[in-house]
Amino acid sequence: MPIEFDCTQCGQRLRVPDSAAGKQARCPVCQTQMPVPSAASGPFSGQPPAGPASSNPFAEAGTYPPQSSSAAAAGDALNPYAAPLGLDARFQPQAPGGLPWENQPMGLGTWWQTAKWCLSEPSSAFAALRPGGDTGRAVLFCALGLLIGGLAQMIWVLPITVLGALFDQDQAMVVVQIVVQVVQTLLGAAIGATVGLFIGAAIMHVALLLVGGANRPFETTLRVLAYVNGSTAWLSIIPCAGPLVALIWSLVMEVAGLAAAHQTSQGRAFLAVILPIVLCGLLCGLGLAVIFIAIAQQGGAF
Repeated sequence: MPIEFDCTQCGQRLRVPDSAAGKQARCPVCQTQMPVPSAASGPFSGQPPAGPASSNPFAEAGTYPPQSSSAAAAGDALNPYAAPLGLDARFQPQAPGGLPWENQPMGLGTWWQTAKWCLSEPSSAFAALRPGGDTGRAVLFCALGLLIGGLAQMIWVLPITVLGALFDQDQAMVVVQIVVQVVQTLLGAAIGATVGLFIGAAIMHVALLLVGGANRPFETTLRVLAYVNGSTAWLSIIPCAGPLVALIWSLVMEVAGLAAAHQTSQGRAFLAVILPIVLCGLLCGLGLAVIFIAIAQQGGAF
């Protein structure tokens, strides 16, 4: 009979064969390794304990001592749900789980490590995401990413602005336009990482609730969107198609991120992502229909 028990770090339910009792298993979500409880006395094995509750020092707390330093391969072989270890070691979640931005000092290097992991392996990255905690760091990550994205767009806009102003022989206007664009970039990053982020996360979380995929609180949804937007904004540096590429990839990352962070299916996550878009399209279409009908009635009156 398989042994079922919960991860001591993130609470993920694990299942191993009964022959694995007393050996090591690895959680596929947070990569934590832990001893497998015995089938006879494990508090999560589904069988009654062999003795009184006090005879098992871990029965009341429901936790197990952390692994010391055993081989990782042994744990992966025992856990049928174990995640593959093909990721670069630099992007592996650090104990007790989390993205590099959540564990290391904040800076451009840590931002790039986190953004690269989220972009290249969104399912794995958001499985390691802490569902709660220091949300302020996630907001700062989003703000930094949006700022980098805004500055990336200015790389293509500024030369056009400068050339246009020089042809008009108005050099003072060049300075004014550059200052205006810099201020707009700063304000856009600040507003996008605060008001825009919270409104978008609220809409997304309501959609998750409607499709039955919200297995974790609003804070988890907020953190997912913060890391998605902060990781994709710099793609605006791609000429012409940059904003479109960033939009499409952010939708892909939102589906993978919400599914992994909320521990729900990708089908539910996809419905949650697409539902606000469909409703917005329907409302816009309804508004245009009302305008056209009003115009037609005005024309008929004349």
